[in-house]
Amino acid sequence: MREGDRTRIERVLRSAVPDVVTSECCGSCSVALVPDDSTGFAYFHSQDAERAFNRKGEGKTLTGPLYIGFGHGDDRRSRDVGRRLKGALSSAGFVVDWNDNPGTRLRIVGVTETRSLL
Repeated sequence: MREGDRTRIERVLRSAVPDVVTSECCGSCSVALVPDDSTGFAYFHSQDAERAFNRKGEGKTLTGPLYIGFGHGDDRRSRDVGRRLKGALSSAGFVVDWNDNPGTRLRIVGVTETRSLL
């Protein structure tokens, strides 16, 4: 079975920061799930995934970018987390747009995901 981009993205995020949250709700709910003692986190939620991946047909194809939120307390440390995430995702072959602003989410373009037919 071919590993889809969503699975690859989650794996890369987990390798770059200690806390990764995938929430069924929204950004606020995702951030609320981050442990208080987190030293860096990343998240995307169901709304992000729905926009990024087309859920129709045999496979999933690009319908929009996938946005990744992140943080770590203050702006300096959050910027470091963003840079670490961008570097890890880029090294894994993803195209990542980000303006180096800790208040702006990372934008991964060109994601696709195949779904195994069970």
